Amino acid sequence: MSGHLCIKLWNMQYHTD
Repeated sequence: MSGHLCIKLWNMQYHTD
């Protein structure tokens, strides 16, 4: 699972309300 941190960071940027 070498995409746990990436997903977290991506989610943060994606959820920029």
